[in-house]
Amino acid sequence: MLNAFLLSHASGRTDMADTACLASIIAHACLRPDHLWRDLGLTGREEVTDMLSRYFPALAARNVDGMRWKIARELALSLGMTPQPAPGCPGCEDFGFCFGDKT
Repeated sequence: MLNAFLLSHASGRTDMADTACLASIIAHACLRPDHLWRDLGLTGREEVTDMLSRYFPALAARNVDGMRWKIARELALSLGMTPQPAPGCPGCEDFGFCFGDKT
């Protein structure tokens, strides 16, 4: 579902084969227990923002209010479901910042 969700926000300006490959990589990384940027092997959240802005700009535009990248959260909202933290989130040092009263 995450892969299809990402592809539904594809740029149209990037090579579709590259975009599809990246969507698969991101979807799998979202299942990992650490911060997305670390699970993707990036140097920080800014690189996630840059990547999503280039390949999935409609999704990147939805990241407001200082929310860290929560792609599964955006998927849940798009399905009319109540978002829940990922399994690795509750033990994270940023849990309060990311979720606070947003769960």
